[in-house]
Amino acid sequence: MFLISSPLTARVYGTDAKIRKIFPKIEMIPHLNIEAKEVSSESLEFYEDEIWKSKNLTNILIATTDEEKNLDIAINLQDTTYIREIGHNRFKTKVLFALYHNLGLGEEIDKNKKAFAHFYTFGNIAKTSTREILFDEELDLIAKLIDNDYKGESDVLTETLYNNWLEITPHQQDANKTQALHIDIKLLAFGLKREKSDKDFNELLEENKRKFHKILKSSKKIEEQLNNYKTTYFPTSFDNTLLDKVARSEHNRWSAFHYLNGWQYSTKRNDDAKEHHCLQPLESFDTDETKKTYQYNIASVYYMPCYLARGGFEMFGVDE
Repeated sequence: MFLISSPLTARVYGTDAKIRKIFPKIEMIPHLNIEAKEVSSESLEFYEDEIWKSKNLTNILIATTDEEKNLDIAINLQDTTYIREIGHNRFKTKVLFALYHNLGLGEEIDKNKKAFAHFYTFGNIAKTSTREILFDEELDLIAKLIDNDYKGESDVLTETLYNNWLEITPHQQDANKTQALHIDIKLLAFGLKREKSDKDFNELLEENKRKFHKILKSSKKIEEQLNNYKTTYFPTSFDNTLLDKVARSEHNRWSAFHYLNGWQYSTKRNDDAKEHHCLQPLESFDTDETKKTYQYNIASVYYMPCYLARGGFEMFGVDE
């Protein structure tokens, strides 16, 4: 069960050994502080813990293997720990708890915004095991396009993408898929969202580029740098432009994905040993080899209009 007190700090109820077994290198994720605490949810101490009153508490995730226990914890939090905050409309934290077989309550809880304000269910097997989720063809297509860009290939024929996809390892496939999943977060950083469209690829690409490049303002310069990237382009600060900020978030996301899958930093890359020379903050990159890899972080952001157009998505402002 995870208690997220801010985007960068997490309190986890459970043994430290269990957490590290599931996420072998979680402590290596930059700026993320993980604190394990062993206390039974059946004790009063659990519901009186000071963490519940933290001003920065944003999300509470309750996900034991026992869905009845998850529901019981959520109800006790509502009726005991947060009763005053809820009664006075001061409660802002989201409580998300897993109901795997729904128990006939999930939809009722989610739609009852008066009795269960800020309480949400997730993990319903009937909804999470659909063909659309298990075989997300749109996500896979974008992941394949991302992989193609890493290879430096311009051919986007379906057969070529498929054959190239089969040549990479499951780990590389998952890495590309997680980057594709992160596109929505990157879009929000630019005040954008995506929606499915019936327009053809060329029209979508033109529209997406127009909207995105208007925000970037320096798209021509970025394009030129990506076509012939030099280490001199490596920023001295990653806070000067929104593009650099989002590109740094992509590097941090990539690092977190690898750490959670048991990788660690090494001066020499060795995929067989799960070691990588780029598993460090961008500010620590001090060689031409590592600095040049920054182009992939920039590309992950800059080529979003194309990835989405290929997938049949149009970009819009979040308020449109």
